[in-house]
Amino acid sequence: MQINTYVIDIDCAKDVVSSDDILLAGIDLCVTPTLIVESPNGYQAYFVLDRPSFISKAHDFKLLGTNKAIARSLKLAFSKEIDGVDFGCNPFGIFRFPNEENVVFYEPDNLFNFKKLMAWSMKVSDDYQQEEQDRYMKQFKASDFKQTQTSRFRSLLNQPVKGGKGVLGRNSAIFPLLWPAIHLNWIKIPALSS
Repeated sequence: MQINTYVIDIDCAKDVVSSDDILLAGIDLCVTPTLIVESPNGYQAYFVLDRPSFISKAHDFKLLGTNKAIARSLKLAFSKEIDGVDFGCNPFGIFRFPNEENVVFYEPDNLFNFKKLMAWSMKVSDDYQQEEQDRYMKQFKASDFKQTQTSRFRSLLNQPVKGGKGVLGRNSAIFPLLWPAIHLNWIKIPALSS
């Protein structure tokens, strides 16, 4: 199995988003599509690799996850620039067949190197995670947030906590409450020594 192309499906009204908007977004993001196809409900932007990315069982399908991450980064980046990016659309699925009537942009020399696209994707992902963390921190600081007022705390309070080998106990009870603080590095968990 191999992946040759990533596709972003953009569901939009033509008076809201045009193929030029997609091209300008691609230029701003340094990933201009190879091909843009017009569909009845918007556009499909194709990003063609210069060489296929081969997915194999011998390598535990590791490149499939990488390819999915690249496709998600493309969607994330374009969604910040234009409206209508469909996150539910399979980026490796079957799409509209390009023909003379529906192709609105085509640059055959605009092909993508997998390793460079992967590096670009990692930067987009890191930037997105930082933005999410900053937004969460801002919401947290702006609100009068108390862990003890959350529904999951109240739910946990009403559950019996039984410890013991092979039985859910205090760790299972407390870590879900601490997870947001641990995830955002507000609390450092020391390594357990044996």
